[in-house]
Amino acid sequence: MKIQLKRICTGLAVFFLLMTSGLIAQNNLTASQWQEDLDFLQKTVHQDYPFLFKKSHCPKMGWGSG
Repeated sequence: MKIQLKRICTGLAVFFLLMTSGLIAQNNLTASQWQEDLDFLQKTVHQDYPFLFKKSHCPKMGWGSG
């Protein structure tokens, strides 16, 4: 019984530390910094991962251009 309680307490402590460490790592960005980050993400995704945006065709649903 004592071992189970110790494991639960240890698990909760680790969980708490992981959850609070994420809050400390976050930055407060201005609107322009946020926009710059979004622009960078958009350019990176479109340049480095174009395969994620394949055009799909599904005539039954009316998607795509025959």
